[in-house]
Amino acid sequence: MSGAEVLLCVIVMGVYVWTLVNFEEIVEADRD
Repeated sequence: MSGAEVLLCVIVMGVYVWTLVNFEEIVEADRD
């Protein structure tokens, strides 16, 4: 893998984990 591919993979995984962690809070905020 090239550096760019590794960076993209890290970004995607970071967004995925952040979404899982914050999903309930996001849903609650959308209900208001």
